[in-house]
Amino acid sequence: VLVSNFTEDQLDRYEMYRRSAFPKAAIKR
Repeated sequence: VLVSNFTEDQLDRYEMYRRSAFPKAAIKR
């Protein structure tokens, strides 16, 4: 699915999913 086809609501969830997928240790850096 292309990001350009996402609705704003779906895009919000996608961003949160991407951030949660990263190791928390990497975020603290």
